[in-house]
Amino acid sequence: MLVPRMTAKYLFDAEPGELVRTSGRNGPVLGLVSGLHFEDPRMPKLLIHLTPRDERRQGPSYSVIQEHAGSTALSFGKDYVFVVDPAPEAIDPLWGGDFYAAGALVIAEQHKLLQVAPAHPEGHQAILSYDIERGSTVATYAPRPSCVVLKWEIRLKEGEYLDPPLGPLFKFEVPSRSGSSARR
Repeated sequence: MLVPRMTAKYLFDAEPGELVRTSGRNGPVLGLVSGLHFEDPRMPKLLIHLTPRDERRQGPSYSVIQEHAGSTALSFGKDYVFVVDPAPEAIDPLWGGDFYAAGALVIAEQHKLLQVAPAHPEGHQAILSYDIERGSTVATYAPRPSCVVLKWEIRLKEGEYLDPPLGPLFKFEVPSRSGSSARR
C-alpha cells in the first residue's frame, strides 16, 4: 500500500478538483485542476498553481492546461481539505468587497472561493475566483454575506491517520488588511 494514495496521469486527463504535482515553467508545481471555466465548455481547463506569496511571487495563480502538451502529473485525487486558521488576525469579517490579493479565501453561504491571479500576465490579466468545493472557476465574485480568510493550508485527509501525521502540503498567508499589499 502506498500512502498517501497517488496516481500518475496526463495533466489534461485530471478531473476538476484534483490536487496534482506537475512541472511548470519554473520547476515543480503543486496545483488544483479547474473544470469548466465560468461553466463555458469552450473555455480551456485551468491549473491553479498553489504558490506562496513572497517578493518573487504573487500567490496562487492560474494557467491554461494545454490538451496536446502531454504533461504528466502525480495526482493525489480529491482526498484533501482546506484548513483555515481561526485566529482573529487571519479572518476579515468586515470585508467590503475590495479586491484581495491572490490567495485570499472568500467564504460565503453558497461559495468558498480562492482568489487566483494569472501565472503569465502577458497572456491573461483577470483575477479569477476558484470554487474549492466545485473545482472550477466561477463568474461569482463578492457573494453576500461573506468573510475573507487570509491564512490557510491544504492537508491530505489520509495523512491525518498516520503516526506521526503528514504535515500540510501547502501553507498560505496573505498579509493582513492593514498592510497595503493585502488588497489588489
